[in-house]
Amino acid sequence: MLTQSQVLQEMVQIYFPNGKNLQGNYRGEAGQKSNDKTNPDYVPSIHMGGYEGTTTNGQLRAARFERFQKREADKDQQEAASVLLDISENLPPPTCIETTEDLHGPCIKKIAALRIENELLHEELGRLQASNITLRKEVNDSRFGDQAISSDRKTLFYTGVPNKAIFMWLVSFCLTILPSSKLMSPSNILLCILMKLRLNIQHQDIAYRFNVSVTTVSDIFNKGIPKLAEKLSFLVQWPDKDNLIKNMPIVFKLSYPRCISIIDCFEVFIQRPANLTARAQTWSNYKHHNTIKFLVSITPTGAISFVSKAFGGRTSDKVITQRSGFLIN
Repeated sequence: MLTQSQVLQEMVQIYFPNGKNLQGNYRGEAGQKSNDKTNPDYVPSIHMGGYEGTTTNGQLRAARFERFQKREADKDQQEAASVLLDISENLPPPTCIETTEDLHGPCIKKIAALRIENELLHEELGRLQASNITLRKEVNDSRFGDQAISSDRKTLFYTGVPNKAIFMWLVSFCLTILPSSKLMSPSNILLCILMKLRLNIQHQDIAYRFNVSVTTVSDIFNKGIPKLAEKLSFLVQWPDKDNLIKNMPIVFKLSYPRCISIIDCFEVFIQRPANLTARAQTWSNYKHHNTIKFLVSITPTGAISFVSKAFGGRTSDKVITQRSGFLIN
Protein backbone atom coordinates (compact mmCIF):
# COMPACT_ATOMS: atom_id res chain seq x y z
CA MET A 1 0.00 0.00 0.00
CA LEU A 2 1.40 3.46 -0.98
CA THR A 3 1.96 5.97 1.72
CA GLN A 4 0.69 9.52 1.59
CA SER A 5 4.09 10.94 0.62
CA GLN A 6 4.47 8.42 -2.21
CA VAL A 7 1.09 9.37 -3.66
CA LEU A 8 2.01 13.05 -3.59
CA GLN A 9 5.33 12.36 -5.35
CA GLU A 10 3.57 10.50 -8.18
CA MET A 11 1.09 13.34 -8.58
CA VAL A 12 3.99 15.82 -8.84
CA GLN A 13 5.59 13.67 -11.59
CA ILE A 14 2.31 13.67 -13.50
CA TYR A 15 1.76 17.42 -13.32
CA PHE A 16 5.44 18.49 -13.39
CA PRO A 17 7.40 16.05 -15.62
CA ASN A 18 11.21 16.33 -15.51
CA GLY A 19 10.94 18.92 -12.74
CA LYS A 20 10.21 21.77 -15.21
CA ASN A 21 7.76 24.57 -14.87
CA LEU A 22 4.51 24.14 -16.77
CA GLN A 23 5.01 27.40 -18.62
CA GLY A 24 8.44 26.23 -19.91
CA ASN A 25 6.74 24.16 -22.64
CA TYR A 26 5.21 27.21 -24.22
CA ARG A 27 7.72 30.00 -23.75
CA GLY A 28 10.20 30.99 -26.50
CA GLU A 29 12.58 33.80 -27.10
CA ALA A 30 10.73 37.08 -27.53
CA GLY A 31 11.01 38.71 -30.96
CA GLN A 32 12.30 35.61 -32.80
CA LYS A 33 10.68 34.51 -36.02
CA SER A 34 8.25 31.66 -35.71
CA ASN A 35 6.53 29.58 -38.37
CA ASP A 36 3.67 28.77 -35.96
CA LYS A 37 0.63 30.72 -37.14
CA THR A 38 -0.73 30.85 -33.59
CA ASN A 39 2.48 32.51 -32.29
CA PRO A 40 2.48 36.32 -32.26
CA ASP A 41 6.05 36.19 -33.74
CA TYR A 42 4.76 34.43 -36.83
CA VAL A 43 5.86 36.47 -39.87
CA PRO A 44 4.74 35.55 -43.36
CA SER A 45 7.61 35.81 -45.84
CA ILE A 46 5.83 35.77 -49.18
CA HIS A 47 3.94 38.70 -50.72
CA MET A 48 3.92 40.74 -47.49
CA GLY A 49 3.41 44.03 -49.29
CA GLY A 50 4.57 46.02 -46.24
CA TYR A 51 7.61 47.31 -44.41
CA GLU A 52 9.52 44.67 -42.42
CA GLY A 53 11.37 46.96 -40.02
CA THR A 54 8.56 47.41 -37.37
CA THR A 55 10.12 45.61 -34.36
CA THR A 56 8.44 47.62 -31.64
CA ASN A 57 4.97 46.18 -32.23
CA GLY A 58 6.32 42.64 -32.35
CA GLN A 59 8.01 43.01 -28.98
CA LEU A 60 4.80 44.32 -27.44
CA ARG A 61 2.85 41.40 -28.80
CA ALA A 62 5.50 39.01 -27.50
CA ALA A 63 5.32 40.60 -24.04
CA ARG A 64 1.55 40.29 -23.99
CA PHE A 65 1.76 36.67 -25.09
CA GLU A 66 4.37 35.99 -22.40
CA ARG A 67 2.11 37.46 -19.72
CA PHE A 68 -0.80 35.38 -21.01
CA GLN A 69 1.31 32.20 -20.83
CA LYS A 70 2.39 33.09 -17.28
CA ARG A 71 -1.18 33.60 -16.19
CA GLU A 72 -2.19 30.28 -17.72
CA ALA A 73 0.78 28.53 -16.08
CA ASP A 74 -0.08 30.04 -12.68
CA LYS A 75 -3.67 28.94 -13.13
CA ASP A 76 -2.60 25.38 -14.00
CA GLN A 77 -0.27 25.27 -11.00
CA GLN A 78 -3.05 26.44 -8.66
CA GLU A 79 -5.41 23.80 -10.02
CA ALA A 80 -2.74 21.11 -9.65
CA ALA A 81 -1.95 22.21 -6.08
CA SER A 82 -5.66 22.18 -5.22
CA VAL A 83 -6.02 18.64 -6.59
CA LEU A 84 -2.98 17.46 -4.63
CA LEU A 85 -4.34 19.06 -1.45
CA ASP A 86 -7.72 17.35 -1.84
CA ILE A 87 -6.03 14.02 -2.45
CA SER A 88 -3.78 14.41 0.60
CA GLU A 89 -6.75 15.28 2.84
CA ASN A 90 -8.89 12.34 1.65
CA LEU A 91 -6.17 9.72 1.87
CA PRO A 92 -6.73 7.17 4.68
CA PRO A 93 -4.19 7.18 7.49
CA PRO A 94 -1.27 4.88 6.84
CA THR A 95 -1.66 1.45 8.31
CA CYS A 96 1.05 -0.75 9.52
CA ILE A 97 0.59 -4.44 8.82
CA GLU A 98 2.79 -6.58 10.93
CA THR A 99 3.17 -10.28 10.77
CA THR A 100 2.36 -11.80 14.17
CA GLU A 101 1.74 -15.24 15.52
CA ASP A 102 -1.57 -17.04 14.98
CA LEU A 103 -4.29 -15.56 17.22
CA HIS A 104 -6.94 -18.14 16.34
CA GLY A 105 -6.18 -20.45 19.26
CA PRO A 106 -6.25 -17.81 22.03
CA CYS A 107 -9.46 -16.34 20.59
CA ILE A 108 -11.16 -19.74 20.65
CA LYS A 109 -10.15 -20.21 24.30
CA LYS A 110 -11.42 -16.76 25.20
CA ILE A 111 -14.74 -17.38 23.45
CA ALA A 112 -15.15 -20.69 25.31
CA ALA A 113 -14.42 -18.98 28.63
CA LEU A 114 -16.96 -16.26 27.86
CA ARG A 115 -19.59 -18.87 26.99
CA ILE A 116 -19.05 -20.63 30.30
CA GLU A 117 -19.27 -17.32 32.14
CA ASN A 118 -22.47 -16.50 30.25
CA GLU A 119 -24.06 -19.82 31.26
CA LEU A 120 -23.10 -19.25 34.90
CA LEU A 121 -24.62 -15.78 34.80
CA HIS A 122 -27.83 -17.20 33.32
CA GLU A 123 -28.02 -19.77 36.12
CA GLU A 124 -27.42 -17.09 38.73
CA LEU A 125 -30.12 -14.94 37.13
CA GLY A 126 -32.57 -17.86 37.32
CA ARG A 127 -31.81 -18.40 40.99
CA LEU A 128 -32.24 -14.72 41.78
CA GLN A 129 -35.55 -14.57 39.91
CA ALA A 130 -36.85 -17.63 41.78
CA SER A 131 -35.74 -16.11 45.07
CA ASN A 132 -37.44 -12.85 44.14
CA ILE A 133 -40.70 -14.66 43.41
CA THR A 134 -40.51 -16.51 46.73
CA LEU A 135 -39.84 -13.32 48.68
CA ARG A 136 -42.68 -11.51 46.93
CA LYS A 137 -45.01 -14.36 47.82
CA GLU A 138 -43.90 -14.28 51.45
CA VAL A 139 -44.53 -10.54 51.57
CA ASN A 140 -48.01 -10.98 50.09
CA ASP A 141 -48.78 -13.81 52.51
CA SER A 142 -47.72 -11.79 55.52
CA ARG A 143 -49.83 -8.78 54.65
CA PHE A 144 -53.04 -10.14 56.16
CA GLY A 145 -51.19 -11.34 59.25
CA ASP A 146 -49.69 -7.90 59.78
CA GLN A 147 -53.04 -6.21 59.26
CA ALA A 148 -54.87 -8.59 61.59
CA ILE A 149 -52.69 -7.60 64.54
CA SER A 150 -51.99 -4.00 63.52
CA SER A 151 -54.07 -2.71 66.46
CA ASP A 152 -55.28 -4.03 69.81
CA ARG A 153 -58.87 -3.89 68.60
CA LYS A 154 -58.15 -6.09 65.58
CA THR A 155 -56.02 -8.45 67.66
CA LEU A 156 -58.87 -8.95 70.10
CA PHE A 157 -61.38 -9.52 67.29
CA TYR A 158 -59.35 -12.10 65.36
CA THR A 159 -57.62 -13.96 68.21
CA GLY A 160 -59.39 -13.17 71.48
CA VAL A 161 -56.06 -12.00 72.90
CA PRO A 162 -56.41 -8.53 74.51
CA ASN A 163 -53.55 -6.81 72.68
CA LYS A 164 -50.68 -7.29 70.25
CA ALA A 165 -48.04 -7.41 72.99
CA ILE A 166 -49.59 -10.50 74.58
CA PHE A 167 -50.01 -12.11 71.16
CA MET A 168 -46.31 -11.64 70.38
CA TRP A 169 -45.47 -13.08 73.80
CA LEU A 170 -47.53 -16.16 72.93
CA VAL A 171 -45.63 -16.49 69.65
CA SER A 172 -42.26 -16.43 71.40
CA PHE A 173 -43.48 -18.73 74.20
CA CYS A 174 -44.90 -21.35 71.81
CA LEU A 175 -42.26 -20.99 69.10
CA THR A 176 -40.68 -24.39 69.74
CA ILE A 177 -43.94 -26.37 69.54
CA LEU A 178 -45.66 -24.60 66.63
CA PRO A 179 -45.89 -26.63 63.41
CA SER A 180 -43.19 -25.75 60.91
CA SER A 181 -44.14 -24.46 57.48
CA LYS A 182 -42.14 -23.11 54.55
CA LEU A 183 -45.09 -21.00 53.46
CA MET A 184 -46.09 -19.33 56.73
CA SER A 185 -44.27 -17.61 59.55
CA PRO A 186 -44.75 -18.73 63.20
CA SER A 187 -46.86 -15.67 63.97
CA ASN A 188 -49.19 -16.44 61.04
CA ILE A 189 -49.45 -20.09 62.13
CA LEU A 190 -50.53 -19.09 65.64
CA LEU A 191 -52.86 -16.48 64.15
CA CYS A 192 -54.54 -19.16 62.00
CA ILE A 193 -55.13 -21.42 65.00
CA LEU A 194 -56.51 -18.65 67.19
CA MET A 195 -58.72 -17.33 64.37
CA LYS A 196 -60.20 -20.79 63.94
CA LEU A 197 -60.85 -21.12 67.67
CA ARG A 198 -62.16 -17.58 67.99
CA LEU A 199 -64.29 -17.16 64.85
CA ASN A 200 -64.77 -20.78 63.71
CA ILE A 201 -64.26 -19.75 60.08
CA GLN A 202 -63.89 -22.35 57.36
CA HIS A 203 -60.54 -23.76 56.34
CA GLN A 204 -61.01 -22.47 52.80
CA ASP A 205 -61.47 -18.94 54.11
CA ILE A 206 -58.23 -19.13 56.09
CA ALA A 207 -56.45 -20.62 53.08
CA TYR A 208 -57.56 -17.69 50.92
CA ARG A 209 -56.48 -15.15 53.53
CA PHE A 210 -52.96 -16.56 53.83
CA ASN A 211 -52.63 -17.76 50.22
CA VAL A 212 -52.03 -21.40 51.11
CA SER A 213 -53.85 -24.65 50.38
CA VAL A 214 -56.64 -26.10 52.49
CA THR A 215 -54.42 -29.11 53.19
CA THR A 216 -51.79 -26.86 54.73
CA VAL A 217 -54.39 -25.23 56.98
CA SER A 218 -55.73 -28.63 58.09
CA ASP A 219 -52.23 -29.89 58.91
CA ILE A 220 -51.54 -26.79 61.00
CA PHE A 221 -54.70 -27.31 63.05
CA ASN A 222 -54.27 -31.05 63.48
CA LYS A 223 -50.67 -30.69 64.65
CA GLY A 224 -50.83 -27.35 66.42
CA ILE A 225 -53.93 -27.48 68.60
CA PRO A 226 -52.92 -30.53 70.72
CA LYS A 227 -49.45 -29.08 71.29
CA LEU A 228 -50.85 -25.68 72.21
CA ALA A 229 -53.32 -27.28 74.63
CA GLU A 230 -50.48 -29.07 76.38
CA LYS A 231 -48.17 -26.04 76.38
CA LEU A 232 -50.79 -23.62 77.70
CA SER A 233 -52.56 -25.98 80.10
CA PHE A 234 -51.06 -24.14 83.09
CA LEU A 235 -53.25 -21.14 82.25
CA VAL A 236 -56.42 -23.09 83.10
CA GLN A 237 -56.40 -23.58 86.88
CA TRP A 238 -59.00 -24.25 89.47
CA PRO A 239 -58.74 -21.29 91.84
CA ASP A 240 -58.75 -21.47 95.61
CA LYS A 241 -62.20 -21.10 97.18
CA ASP A 242 -61.12 -18.43 99.65
CA ASN A 243 -59.60 -16.33 96.88
CA LEU A 244 -62.79 -16.68 94.83
CA ILE A 245 -64.97 -15.45 97.65
CA LYS A 246 -62.54 -12.64 98.46
CA ASN A 247 -62.48 -11.35 94.88
CA MET A 248 -66.14 -12.02 94.07
CA PRO A 249 -67.95 -9.14 92.34
CA ILE A 250 -70.54 -7.27 94.40
CA VAL A 251 -73.39 -8.48 92.19
CA PHE A 252 -72.55 -12.09 93.01
CA LYS A 253 -72.00 -11.33 96.69
CA LEU A 254 -75.52 -9.95 96.99
CA SER A 255 -77.34 -12.62 94.98
CA TYR A 256 -75.03 -15.66 94.93
CA PRO A 257 -72.56 -15.33 97.79
CA ARG A 258 -71.53 -19.00 97.68
CA CYS A 259 -71.11 -19.27 93.88
CA ILE A 260 -67.63 -20.35 92.86
CA SER A 261 -68.25 -21.72 89.36
CA ILE A 262 -70.55 -21.22 86.39
CA ILE A 263 -70.75 -24.10 83.91
CA ASP A 264 -72.11 -24.45 80.43
CA CYS A 265 -72.15 -27.20 77.78
CA PHE A 266 -71.83 -25.70 74.34
CA GLU A 267 -71.82 -27.38 70.94
CA VAL A 268 -69.53 -26.85 67.97
CA PHE A 269 -70.65 -27.74 64.46
CA ILE A 270 -68.50 -30.27 62.59
CA GLN A 271 -68.55 -31.79 59.14
CA ARG A 272 -70.62 -34.90 58.60
CA PRO A 273 -68.39 -37.90 59.40
CA ALA A 274 -68.01 -40.61 56.79
CA ASN A 275 -68.00 -43.31 59.49
CA LEU A 276 -71.57 -44.31 60.36
CA THR A 277 -70.81 -44.87 64.06
CA ALA A 278 -69.17 -41.45 64.41
CA ARG A 279 -72.03 -39.91 62.48
CA ALA A 280 -74.54 -41.35 64.94
CA GLN A 281 -72.49 -40.34 68.01
CA THR A 282 -72.14 -36.73 66.90
CA TRP A 283 -75.70 -36.13 65.73
CA SER A 284 -77.46 -33.49 67.84
CA ASN A 285 -81.25 -33.57 67.98
CA TYR A 286 -81.19 -30.08 69.48
CA LYS A 287 -79.06 -28.49 66.73
CA HIS A 288 -80.14 -30.90 63.96
CA HIS A 289 -76.51 -31.12 62.93
CA ASN A 290 -73.39 -33.13 63.68
CA THR A 291 -71.68 -31.48 66.66
CA ILE A 292 -69.23 -32.03 69.49
CA LYS A 293 -69.87 -30.77 73.03
CA PHE A 294 -67.64 -29.33 75.74
CA LEU A 295 -68.23 -28.48 79.36
CA VAL A 296 -66.65 -25.17 80.33
CA SER A 297 -66.48 -23.66 83.80
CA ILE A 298 -65.74 -20.04 84.62
CA THR A 299 -65.33 -18.22 87.91
CA PRO A 300 -67.51 -15.24 88.93
CA THR A 301 -64.65 -12.97 87.86
CA GLY A 302 -64.73 -14.43 84.31
CA ALA A 303 -61.61 -16.63 84.40
CA ILE A 304 -61.83 -20.08 82.79
CA SER A 305 -61.37 -22.70 85.47
CA PHE A 306 -62.22 -25.95 83.67
CA VAL A 307 -62.53 -27.31 80.12
CA SER A 308 -63.66 -30.87 79.51
CA LYS A 309 -62.70 -33.19 76.71
CA ALA A 310 -64.96 -33.40 73.65
CA PHE A 311 -68.13 -35.48 73.64
CA GLY A 312 -70.48 -36.43 70.83
CA GLY A 313 -73.41 -34.16 70.13
CA ARG A 314 -75.97 -36.79 71.17
CA THR A 315 -74.50 -36.94 74.74
CA SER A 316 -76.67 -35.15 77.30
CA ASP A 317 -75.38 -32.33 79.49
CA LYS A 318 -75.92 -34.43 82.63
CA VAL A 319 -73.77 -37.27 81.34
CA ILE A 320 -71.03 -34.85 80.29
CA THR A 321 -71.04 -33.24 83.75
CA GLN A 322 -70.73 -36.61 85.42
CA ARG A 323 -68.02 -37.98 83.12
CA SER A 324 -65.95 -34.87 82.47
CA GLY A 325 -64.25 -34.86 85.88
CA PHE A 326 -65.69 -31.51 86.83
CA LEU A 327 -67.24 -32.78 90.04
CA ILE A 328 -63.89 -34.03 91.27
CA ASN A 329 -62.71 -30.44 91.70
